[in-house]
Amino acid sequence: MERIYILLMVLLSSSLCFGQGGGLIDEKGGIVFSYSYKLWRTQKSKDHMGSSGYGTCEGQINIYYVTIKVKNNTPELATFRDSYIQIMGSDYKAPDCSNPITRAYDGWPMVFPSNPTATFMDLGAGREYQRTIECITVGKDVLPKVGGFRIERGERAYAKPEWGGWETFTGPDCNTNIQYKVLHGGNGWGGQTDFFEVKNNNDKTVSFVFQLLDANGRVHFGDTHTVNPGQTIQFEHKMQNNVRIKSYRLEKLIYVSTGKPVCGTSVEEELLSLKKRRYELCQELSTILGNRQNAVFDQICRNMNKSYVENDINQLKNEVSALEQELQQQKRVAPQHATQQDLEKQRNELCNELGALVKKSGQRSQVNEDLCLSGVHLPSSLQQDINTLKNEIARLRTLDQEEEKQKDEQLSKQQEEQRRAEEQQNRFDSYISQGDQAYSDGNYDSAMSLYSQAQNIAMNDAQKQIASQKYNQAYEAKRTAARQERLAIQEKRDADEDLAYTSLASGAIGIMSWINDQYTNKVASGKIQVGLGYEQTPIITNQNNSYSAPASYADKISYPLVYVGLNLEFLNNKPVNLHVRPLVSIGINAFSKGTSGTNIATGVEGGLRFWYKSQTKFKFFADFGWYNRVGDKTADKDAQSGGATTTDEVREGKYNYHVLRYGGGPMLHWRRHGRESWVKPGIYFERFTFAKHDKPTMSFSLSTNIESEIIVEGTYSKNYPVAGNIQYPNAFTFADQDYFSVKIIRQGKLW
Repeated sequence: MERIYILLMVLLSSSLCFGQGGGLIDEKGGIVFSYSYKLWRTQKSKDHMGSSGYGTCEGQINIYYVTIKVKNNTPELATFRDSYIQIMGSDYKAPDCSNPITRAYDGWPMVFPSNPTATFMDLGAGREYQRTIECITVGKDVLPKVGGFRIERGERAYAKPEWGGWETFTGPDCNTNIQYKVLHGGNGWGGQTDFFEVKNNNDKTVSFVFQLLDANGRVHFGDTHTVNPGQTIQFEHKMQNNVRIKSYRLEKLIYVSTGKPVCGTSVEEELLSLKKRRYELCQELSTILGNRQNAVFDQICRNMNKSYVENDINQLKNEVSALEQELQQQKRVAPQHATQQDLEKQRNELCNELGALVKKSGQRSQVNEDLCLSGVHLPSSLQQDINTLKNEIARLRTLDQEEEKQKDEQLSKQQEEQRRAEEQQNRFDSYISQGDQAYSDGNYDSAMSLYSQAQNIAMNDAQKQIASQKYNQAYEAKRTAARQERLAIQEKRDADEDLAYTSLASGAIGIMSWINDQYTNKVASGKIQVGLGYEQTPIITNQNNSYSAPASYADKISYPLVYVGLNLEFLNNKPVNLHVRPLVSIGINAFSKGTSGTNIATGVEGGLRFWYKSQTKFKFFADFGWYNRVGDKTADKDAQSGGATTTDEVREGKYNYHVLRYGGGPMLHWRRHGRESWVKPGIYFERFTFAKHDKPTMSFSLSTNIESEIIVEGTYSKNYPVAGNIQYPNAFTFADQDYFSVKIIRQGKLW
């Protein structure tokens, strides 16, 4: 008996857990969007809104809580963008109201008060997100409205954020010697966070404002930072969902010790001016020298590409001064008129040098064609030709240097691309190798994640196909392992339910064999009833297993039961008899492979038996009943087939409702030698709490008592209402279901 009591308590407590769903907004590819609402309270508008300036309106205010929910029923990460769901309240204005009473919300995931702009949000496999807001309507029975919606699923590949490479802030004539790199954080429900590292390669402490710019050049944030020489600092910026940063910029970059800008300083301008003056002096000195050697020219002018910094400004000044002095001296000592032969010789040498440069560079030179290849020149223009040739030679040398620089940059770029390709190949191979190891260890979730990352960085279709095949293989292995585990659990559950019902039924049979009934003419009597039976009840089930398509069904559940009741009889010796019967029945889905669940009914029945005299065989009766039915069902199709199928379809359902039953009919009733017999055919009407506005459902019943030995009760109703929660209205399969119940009862007299 102690074991039966514990089992009853467990069954009763488990039966109290049941769910209630809401309206479906949309369902695409395993992503389900739904909503529900709950009335919190109602008030007169003047009581609720008078203090907010809405006047003394007399309309009824309804305050609802509206819940928007999204669930990812797929085994992969889902991303969304441009998500928009409209939730509308009322817009109401009474004659004596100064302002309308209104409350409307636009947008999801709940970005108020303005509409959300394009943003990403992430939802992991099997995860769910929901948000509840308050919505006001005006008027009796006015409900909130879920209006237009737009939800686009993004194609953004999910990847772990990684640091970018070092970048350098440079100006047109200035290298800031400031480097930075960025780690782009994840986009989620609340915005984006980017992390930054900045390194100061100057030999002095600098201060600057680090600015973030969007595609339109608008500045977002601008924090001031100070960095010591050779130091690296880290900081972060948090942005709203609608901000997309495209570039970065330094402003107010200064040396802390002097307060002077790092770029565009007077020192920098002086350096540029000195370089320009040095170049002009070298050109003029070259013209005067011709082919003659000169130590100052060789030392200064043949090293024009040397770069100078602030510390070398004095050296540059000295070089310019030396060139000016040397130029004045050469002007004094140079012959006033070079000989025609010397000029022609110099011109020919310059033509030879120019021709070699043209051949090497492959560039076309009009000067070379006009002055060197034509063979025609005027003696009076030799000096002018020489200057033109020198300028052309300088130009080609510059072009040659730039071409060499471009070749070096191109080679460096190719090497970098090759390095990145090799690095990406190594990462791909690493993901595949780690995925294979996780797969062999039975860690299928980790294997799927690694294969997915490999697919995201695949460099060609062949690699994508390899990663995709391995992902599908891991997914199927995970699905098979989950199915085997599910079948083992269901098999144990079936065995436990078989044992539980066998124990309950054995106890009931023992009690039935012990008790005895007898008719009495006393005014009142009490009798205990114990019996066994079989019942079929309609129920809504939902397929929620992630490995099979979600759907809802009008289903049924059949189960053996154990019945216990207490029959209280009054006015037994009067023309009108009264009886009341509190009862409880426990049904367990025993002896049904692959199907489990419990079903408990509690309630009270009562009625009248009447005729114009007490001792008569023919009477009429009128009965009523009030029942609470709680039940659940789990049906695994693969377990039902003994593992022969691989549908992964698991239907689950719950119900909890009350039934009001009333009806009556004729009755044959006779007594003999202390024994009692009757036959009661009846017609009943039933109302249900989950179908308050529907017409009553008709049922038929037949109850017999044979010589106070055994009572047989049977009830049948065609097209019985189906109880439960429809989770997938767009994938609902309806079918008519019947209700029936058969009980064999033994009754024992208590007094």
